[in-house]
Amino acid sequence: MNTKYILGLAIYLLILAICLMNGVSQTDIDNCSPSTCFSTDPCIIAACGPSSICIQTLVNCDDGDACTTDSCINGQCTNNPINCDDGDACTTDSCINGQCTNNPINCDDPDPCTDDFCIDGVCHNPKRPDCCIDDSQCVSDDPCKVGTCTPPGICVYLEIVHCRSKSDRVRPPILIPPVLNPGIGHRPVTPPMGRW
Repeated sequence: MNTKYILGLAIYLLILAICLMNGVSQTDIDNCSPSTCFSTDPCIIAACGPSSICIQTLVNCDDGDACTTDSCINGQCTNNPINCDDGDACTTDSCINGQCTNNPINCDDPDPCTDDFCIDGVCHNPKRPDCCIDDSQCVSDDPCKVGTCTPPGICVYLEIVHCRSKSDRVRPPILIPPVLNPGIGHRPVTPPMGRW
């Protein structure tokens, strides 16, 4: 049997089935005319084709955008964006070439001494203790310690050799000047023991 004949018959039977499902009778198909070839579904276009066959096709709602879902409702095309929301407030959700992407929000600030992260869509940048960029940020309350900024930005405090803090220093002795006795030729009077 001719292959083209079989293919044509298959197409005819498929169209016949579609038409019958949409209320078009066999007689109407064989005697196709605008008055007999129609569809009750506004999203299906009916027209007489070759050999007086009633051909019905779906309305083409394709907008050419792979990131939309295209459909026909009551004869009107709808092209809704694909929902790429992953439910995470700390990601930016988008569609590229039909594929969803969910990239983390960038909370990085220029300060290397902060921890940068996102919570509930809000960026947080708390400073890390004892973190530094240079030695000027490593100042100790103890005058006998000197701070140095070392990689990766951590203050290290070293003791200064032979240095004593204020609390450790010995108070120098207080010297009491000699008392002059005006009645004896201004000779110094030796104060009692323990008064020096």
